[in-house]
Amino acid sequence: EGAEGAEEPEERPVAGDADAAPELDGGVEAVRTMVAALKTALGFAVQMGGAVSVLCRLLASSTPSDAVEAAGLLVRLKQFGVDGADEGARRMLGLVFSRDQSVRDAAVEAVDVLFLAGAESPVAAAEGLARVAAASALGELAALEEVLKLLVSDGRVPADGAVIKALWAQAGDGASHEAARAAALTVLSMFAARTPEIIGGGAKLVVVAAALDGACRTRKTSNPALARAAAAVLARARPGGNAGTPESLGVCAPASPPDHPAIAALARVLSPTSPLPGRGWYPCAEQAIAALYALHPDPEGVAADVVRSFAVAAFPANGAAGGAEGDEGKGDASASRIDAANLARFLFVLGEVGLRHLVHVEGLAPAGRRA
Repeated sequence: EGAEGAEEPEERPVAGDADAAPELDGGVEAVRTMVAALKTALGFAVQMGGAVSVLCRLLASSTPSDAVEAAGLLVRLKQFGVDGADEGARRMLGLVFSRDQSVRDAAVEAVDVLFLAGAESPVAAAEGLARVAAASALGELAALEEVLKLLVSDGRVPADGAVIKALWAQAGDGASHEAARAAALTVLSMFAARTPEIIGGGAKLVVVAAALDGACRTRKTSNPALARAAAAVLARARPGGNAGTPESLGVCAPASPPDHPAIAALARVLSPTSPLPGRGWYPCAEQAIAALYALHPDPEGVAADVVRSFAVAAFPANGAAGGAEGDEGKGDASASRIDAANLARFLFVLGEVGLRHLVHVEGLAPAGRRA
């Protein structure tokens, strides 16, 4: 009877049980206090988010102290994840072009605090810089490159440091998303603008060549962003090409052999039958031509072959034959068969090769005068 009359123990909710009722240690008043605190915090966060636009306008102030203080507050907002702070941080990069030294230093320090010194690890620093590069507009990319060059000059980012190694690992990881690989290559090309040794040669050039080749192998799998980023890295692997420049490796770094994978990948881009689609081909071709003049042992000859191949594609041979015979009817028919896309690519290649060749000849001029 005593066993039958004993009360069963009360079942307590198990932690993590979805059906368990929440325990209110302080009662209803504690809940009201918590809700009031959350409302206050939310209101403060909304006000801080609204202040980002005001801070962005202060960045353009003619008073240097305004710009410096606004940059410092934007750094804090970015660290706390306030809405809109990412865009404000990218806008802040433009301060590096200011005439005031303190304003330029503020931009450099902001990048150092947000993405280098303040990062949890070199991998996190590399991923943060890649995300900024992926989300930046053209002007913001130019500002970011200038900031990174200053950081390299100050020795904060060594050429063989952990951040550079993390960027190379991300760029060469075939399992990563192509947008992330393109962003990593873009950051590497920015660092290499001041220190070409970051790219060097050997295995690293093969990694970049593989990325470029994979980005333009077929029309279905082509990726213009990745192709352009890889070509930009190759263009800065040997600044000045055969001429060299005082601030670069120049002629101290040997040219790549014509059968190098990088040269083959560039040839795939600079082909009339390139699978890169429409407008995405033009920025890739611009960087690919620059890379040819930097890496190839005979840039004059290979550039002439590229121009000739696009000329053949733009002006069919039967059109030239018709003009030679003086048959105006055949000439008009041939002109009507000229493809506008092929003609546009030919004119673009002709202009880019002319510009790059002019720079190349001017770089060779000092050596010619000394001879």
